[in-house]
Amino acid sequence: REQKIERIRQIGKALAHIHESRSFEGFGTIQTLNNEIIGTSSSNWSEGLREIQHFWHQHVGGQEFEEINQEIEDYYSEKEEVLDKVDRSVLIHQEIGFHNLLFQEDSVTVIDWESAGAGDSLLDVITAEVILFWFQGLKEELREEFRQAYLSVREIKFDEELIEIYRLVELSRLLMIFDDEDKVDRIRDEIESIV
Repeated sequence: REQKIERIRQIGKALAHIHESRSFEGFGTIQTLNNEIIGTSSSNWSEGLREIQHFWHQHVGGQEFEEINQEIEDYYSEKEEVLDKVDRSVLIHQEIGFHNLLFQEDSVTVIDWESAGAGDSLLDVITAEVILFWFQGLKEELREEFRQAYLSVREIKFDEELIEIYRLVELSRLLMIFDDEDKVDRIRDEIESIV
């Protein structure tokens, strides 16, 4: 149990350090030129978030999800004003879970940056929570350890309305990834409870 708590703390701190490493003027998928980050795609977060979602859906989604994708798109439109209050854009990984972490004694290395983008750090925190506590099944009591470890490095506001939106973002991505019917049904049910 102590080792699990320590790992959760390491993840929280590592994620906070990622968010402190780079800030951006724009939002969305990261653009590069000659291996240098030169900018991001959108001037506001509602556009940037949609761009990130479209990227995921193009790469892993199928036609079977068109109806639910439309419901999600409509939900984002309703929440546009909330999203566009986000005015800070940082480097976000978007897939923090045990499958993308390498632990060695007192350190952790984050791998698999193909989904990285520029956006709200809270999205990355909530994405990690969905993966770790909802999907990978860690005990809920460890969530506070994760958040406190993050906050020990970097301040963040846990806005409840944004948390709900960001849970939907990650759940919709997970929906595209899995072809296991039980998992898909579980994810759909959770999405429906939000939209």
